[in-house]
Amino acid sequence: MRRIMSLLVFILVAAGTAAAAEGAALNATDVRYLKTLGQSQSELQANRPTPAMLQRLHELINDPATQQKPRARADAVNRFLDHINAQFIWCTDHPADKDCEAYKAPAAP
Repeated sequence: MRRIMSLLVFILVAAGTAAAAEGAALNATDVRYLKTLGQSQSELQANRPTPAMLQRLHELINDPATQQKPRARADAVNRFLDHINAQFIWCTDHPADKDCEAYKAPAAP
């Protein structure tokens, strides 16, 4: 019985971890909203946003405080898109910077 309970707990923890990882990506509704702002998904991916950046972008798009204020929401999302772009440009020019670990190319095997 303990083994079954342990297995059940393990499965629940693993499922929660997977759900958290999926939450880092933008959903279809987020992508449609970005298109209304003139931002394509390919342009966004070209800036190589980190999972944390994508999560923050998702939160800004779906912020309940700005759902009835389209201008405020658009401004907040555009500011953050500018931040993602600026971070990419900075890290392209300064790859040794401590904040640019996510932009480094993976080591060859």
